[in-house]
Amino acid sequence: MAVTVQSVGDLSESAAASITVDAPTGVAQGDLLIVHCGRANDTPSTPSGWTLVQAGNNGGNVGNGVFYRIAQAGDVGQASFSLNFDGSTSKVARMFRITGHNPSNPINTSAIATGASATITVGSVTPTVANCLFMFFAAVDTAAGGTPSVSGYTMVTSSPTYSEHYDQKGAGDGSDAHFSAASGLRTATTATGNNTATPDRNDDWVGIVVAVEPEVINVTVTPAVVTGTFNVIAPTVSGGANVNPAVVTAALSVQAPTVTTAAPEWTNPDKTSAPTWTNPDKS
Repeated sequence: MAVTVQSVGDLSESAAASITVDAPTGVAQGDLLIVHCGRANDTPSTPSGWTLVQAGNNGGNVGNGVFYRIAQAGDVGQASFSLNFDGSTSKVARMFRITGHNPSNPINTSAIATGASATITVGSVTPTVANCLFMFFAAVDTAAGGTPSVSGYTMVTSSPTYSEHYDQKGAGDGSDAHFSAASGLRTATTATGNNTATPDRNDDWVGIVVAVEPEVINVTVTPAVVTGTFNVIAPTVSGGANVNPAVVTAALSVQAPTVTTAAPEWTNPDKTSAPTWTNPDKS
């Protein structure tokens, strides 16, 4: 199953250290939860129970952070999560629910960059497996007022088709960070080259790129190597006759094993849509 963004929680904002982040819909145990926090001035700190992916700030003007956790039984049915990013400056946050990820190593690679220009540029990353979900998280300073807009998410090599999930700022004071996020599946394992997005203003920004690794199904083939034994009877030569060829050769072809994995009866593990049933043998 492909790595998929199943749902995204609504915008949450706070000027306190703690923020109550709206939960995405349909959280099930084992889902990958990613929270994106944009804030004025400082770097968001890692909330308890979460793992840092990337976080930083640009000159004390705007901060950006991405963190993850694998959903536990107690996370199922939660309407919100109380997260402490430290500091009393304005902050905004949204949470993603993702399926199809590698449960033991969901983050394959990531990178962060800062700048103050009309192009957000995050350096090249190289995924180690195919079919990663690439996610681009941006935060832009809003001290100049108004609401910025970010678009044009792309990478130099084998860019996925990005879908934007949000592009907004909090409704609070003018120091709220503007943040945006987009994602797209990429089949290639080559280096991405620079990852870029385009804000509609020349201002301080922090950009983060994350590759979410897909689930890997391990299959064991026994025996791992197919061997064969055969005998060739050497010719008997008498009477001074010439034998051509002098050596008898034989060719042997061994067909490589074909490995298949059975399709699960449920093709949608999160049960958010109608199942597609297989028809197993009832004999």
